This record gives sequence, structure tokens and C-alpha cells, in this order.
Amino acid sequence: MKLISWNIRQGGGDRLGAICTAIATHDPDVVVLSEIRARSIREIGSSLWMKPWSHIEHVTMERDTIAVCVLSKVPIAVRDFCPVPNENAPRWLDFDLPSYRF
Repeated sequence: MKLISWNIRQGGGDRLGAICTAIATHDPDVVVLSEIRARSIREIGSSLWMKPWSHIEHVTMERDTIAVCVLSKVPIAVRDFCPVPNENAPRWLDFDLPSYRF
């Protein structure tokens, strides 16, 4: 399994196209993006570059919240319970990748 974890800084802004291109060039199985915003998730999810990563999970967030998002080529199983303090909840996503036993 090839995994990329990337802090895209404040949602990525006008760099989202370049971010999607860079991710596609590396062709990972799983992508973890931190400091992402709701608008960025929608834009990345609809990018033609990102079609191989059809499984997308993220923390439910308000418009301007900075959070974390996971994109994967295989299904993602989000855990129901996450023992993280409320103030850190947008920046934490507890998940499994059963196909990779990870």
C-alpha cells in the first residue's frame, strides 16, 4: 500500500489543481489531506485527476472549519467512536482500510 499524507495549508486555495496533479503523479493507494476545507473537498472530489480515489471520507464540518480528509482506491471504514477531545474533532478521523488490513 502506498500512502501520501499532505498538509495542503488552509484548504489549498488556488493550488488545488496542482495538488490534484501531484497526487495523481505519485499514484498512491490512499491520500490523507490535512488542513482541508469543505469547499476544497468538493473541488478535489470532482477533479478528473482524482477519479481513481473514489472513496472519500472526511469529518463533518462547517464551512470554514479546517479538517482532515481521506481518499482511497478501496473502501474506507470509519470508526463510530473516536476518543478525541471536541476541540480537536475536526482534525481527527479514525478509520480502517480492511482491504489492506490497515
